[in-house]
Amino acid sequence: EGWTTAAEIAVSHGLKLDTNFYHWGSWIQQADSSWPIGYITGSGQPMRFIKSNGTILPYYQQLTELVDEHLLAVISGSGYQGLDALDAITVSQGLIDASLNGNYAAIMTQFHTDYYGLGSPQEWAEGTLDYAFSRGVPIWNADQWLDFVETRANSKLQTVNWDSTTSNLSFSTVLNPVPSGVTGANLTLMVPATVGGAALGALHVDSQSTPFTLRTIKGRRYALFQVTPGAHSIVAHYGAVVGTNTPTYTATNTPTHTATNTPTHTVTNTPTGTATNTPTRTPTKTPTGTIVNPTSTPRNRVNLPLVKSP
Repeated sequence: EGWTTAAEIAVSHGLKLDTNFYHWGSWIQQADSSWPIGYITGSGQPMRFIKSNGTILPYYQQLTELVDEHLLAVISGSGYQGLDALDAITVSQGLIDASLNGNYAAIMTQFHTDYYGLGSPQEWAEGTLDYAFSRGVPIWNADQWLDFVETRANSKLQTVNWDSTTSNLSFSTVLNPVPSGVTGANLTLMVPATVGGAALGALHVDSQSTPFTLRTIKGRRYALFQVTPGAHSIVAHYGAVVGTNTPTYTATNTPTHTATNTPTHTVTNTPTGTATNTPTRTPTKTPTGTIVNPTSTPRNRVNLPLVKSP
């Protein structure tokens, strides 16, 4: 009936996000017989639907990138890529690694639990989760991911000011709870690690000393720190000249966003161990590239977004 008709119906029923967009079938195999894996929409980020008249709907679509009925040979009638569990786990590892190395994305999986009796689907599902767990990637359900996405979308930085006399960068934040009225997810903010040759020496949120971690992102060094939903005043103090003084901050190992209420069918989002099902052999059928144009209809499945982004 139209590109956005289904989305408009969903909005009318109070829905806010779907995960039903994924690739599946022989039609995506390339001329050189390789199979592309990646982001059919061009991004691993959730995107809103837009109507032909320019109206943006309050409804997100989160792409599903990892699909068992496409990857695994053991699934009768599909399994187009023809992989065994270990090769399919290697595909999962590639997307997870890329998301941690600068291609920041939410990786949605499709696990058909009704195929678990075939062996490979369960082995691939648990191996994928184990690897995400071992890399410190939060494993969330769609409610938790939507909570974070809406909190981020409804937040803004304002009244940004640089005081050259004191070498202080100040700004305020408004992190609005999501429209549903739930608490909202914590967000991670970034400020430059150095300004004019001076390193960040201290960071205050609402006049309270706040720990931060240092990370290089897209070739630039940043200090990352977490804030809760609500209005805050932030002041970053730059005073130590790079190479002569050591910043006095206390580094922490806090992940970029913290999940709560982790469903019982997944591992928790804070890693405390090492993966138990991480293959080391070189795959024989690992696909490369990106894909375009989705198709197919989802069936019984569990969809879990694996998220990691600053």
